[in-house]
Amino acid sequence: MQNLRTQTPNSLRVAFKISGGIAVLLGAIILRPFVIVNAGERGVVMHFGKVENTVLDEGIHPIMPS
Repeated sequence: MQNLRTQTPNSLRVAFKISGGIAVLLGAIILRPFVIVNAGERGVVMHFGKVENTVLDEGIHPIMPS
């Protein structure tokens, strides 16, 4: 009995994975879902133009949409 499913070639699967990875990377660069606070600095969190009591330490921090 024949297999009725069509199989995609491995090269096509690899191309889809690579293009998906590039799309995710470009989305992360364009949307900037993070902020980097440099060494020796502190980050100030603002919510609708008002300063919050939260202070960001050095490092990479995710930005939560509000």
